[in-house]
Amino acid sequence: MEWVIEKISEWHKARLITVNGTSTAQMIKLMEETGELAAGIARGNKELIKDSIGDITIVLVAIAELEGFTLEECVKHSYEEIRNRTGHLNEDGIFIKTGDENNAN
Repeated sequence: MEWVIEKISEWHKARLITVNGTSTAQMIKLMEETGELAAGIARGNKELIKDSIGDITIVLVAIAELEGFTLEECVKHSYEEIRNRTGHLNEDGIFIKTGDENNAN
């Protein structure tokens, strides 16, 4: 996966996305792509789901780089926060972490 992230980074730079772009602009793009993912899930369109997940990842690479991070270090950071987390799935299939039971609706 590392090689493809490197290619994405090069693609961003060549198009000046991570040179002259902003996290705000990329956040708007991320919301657009997230909407496409929601549409794919709602319609059961596997091809749109797959494409949207890829597009979201590409935008996240740009946001991470614009903020001075790599996608890998962001994911590693989050994994360290959740790796020992416990909880359960609620009736809607949503993971509720231990301690948040009373805050979940």
